[in-house]
Amino acid sequence: GLSILVTVFGTATRAASRLHAATGRLQAATGRLQAATSHLQAAASAEVVKVHGMSVSFSTAAVFDAVALLIVIAAIRFLPAAGQRAIPAPAD
Repeated sequence: GLSILVTVFGTATRAASRLHAATGRLQAATGRLQAATSHLQAAASAEVVKVHGMSVSFSTAAVFDAVALLIVIAAIRFLPAAGQRAIPAPAD
């Protein structure tokens, strides 16, 4: 479970990083990126990338939790009670 969430975080972070890098190159090419604020925008971009990765990871964890809850509910509902046997004993 945890390894899946780490993989999801890494994949989402890489995808967001590529998107923000492409956006920054586009803004620099069109001249809208000011030199005085470029370091602030880079720091903000890094935070946005990290937050996006965490958001996707937590969303995936919420899906895991919902599935686990459904499995527990199904197990409680369909398993026999403690005093009952699932298969009736053969009559002698």
